[in-house]
Amino acid sequence: MSPVSMKNFQCTFFLKIAVFFLALLAQNSHLLAQHKIDFLSFRANNGFIIPHSQDLKPISTTNPVGFHVEWSRLHLDKKYWDHCNCFYQLGVGFSHYNFRNPEVLGTANNLRFHFEPYLLRHNRLQLTLKSGIGISYLSRVYHEEQNPENIFFSRPLSFMMFTGLHLGYQVSAQYSISMDAIYNHISNGGVKQPNKGMNFPMFGVGIHYRPKDFDWPSHEPDNRFRGKTRFYTGIFGSLETARADSVFQDQTSYIKGIQFGAIHPLSYINAIGIGSEISYDGSYAIRRNRGEGMNPFIASLLVQHHLIIGNIMFNQQLGWYALHINENSSRKFFQRYALNYLFKNGFYLGASLKAYGHVAQNMDLQAGFIF
Repeated sequence: MSPVSMKNFQCTFFLKIAVFFLALLAQNSHLLAQHKIDFLSFRANNGFIIPHSQDLKPISTTNPVGFHVEWSRLHLDKKYWDHCNCFYQLGVGFSHYNFRNPEVLGTANNLRFHFEPYLLRHNRLQLTLKSGIGISYLSRVYHEEQNPENIFFSRPLSFMMFTGLHLGYQVSAQYSISMDAIYNHISNGGVKQPNKGMNFPMFGVGIHYRPKDFDWPSHEPDNRFRGKTRFYTGIFGSLETARADSVFQDQTSYIKGIQFGAIHPLSYINAIGIGSEISYDGSYAIRRNRGEGMNPFIASLLVQHHLIIGNIMFNQQLGWYALHINENSSRKFFQRYALNYLFKNGFYLGASLKAYGHVAQNMDLQAGFIF
């Protein structure tokens, strides 16, 4: 693939992930609903970097600082409640992080989309779970000669994912204050190496404005998974790079795979599952051609936990390699974290992150059916 076509593909890949969250926004704004509340928020944050491998410790000693500006919307109508059996905010925002190591790590400017369901409401207190995804522009990345220490990032344009808890207190009809704890991850999704990815929790305070007061309505939940074992099948795909060595340059190829399995509900929002995935990793085929003895065909068995909030599904999976990448590899297990939106006909669309412990491997797009 030429550099130009490679760049176009990567832009399309980022765009598709953004469209996933924009589609959720569109569903909540295509009608001028009478019961909708808009919020404007500003937050300031401070945190730390997790050195998830030994070679990251020298550049993980600083405390990042940042700020966030966000717009979000809360719908009170029953049809929006049915999306997740809960009230939730859905919005978009801009955040800026300064990693306080200007020569090596620089800064990150992020466009973010978030989904924020209410977990608890009591008098003036609200507890929410905020999760989302975005695109991050990094001012300093790895360069073999100019910046060899920064093995967190190797591309200026990267992915970000985040999740955490948000505790708010309503001080008046229009204003509230908050504290939050958010776990952030930034990496390039395996498009280019090195790709250690940065994991950095942030703790912050904020102020939030809404133009009007409102009363919370009462809605009855509806869970389509209750009492039923369901089956799923789907496909996934991403990019992966075979790193350069003394002879060969970086070469990027595709990962393509299929998934199938079963899901059984345990409670109102929790389910467990078992499954399998079979994939072909083009980067391993490249490495095999280089004489490394890699097997591009991979078969894995999965055990899963599913958090199902209406149409939103967050899946945590532990995988075991039944057909291994490399006979000499020490990697027998991996994790996969998937965020999907489930449509009424059983079709789902989303993205997942594959990781080994705290080290992100790659990010992919996925689609399939639950029946």
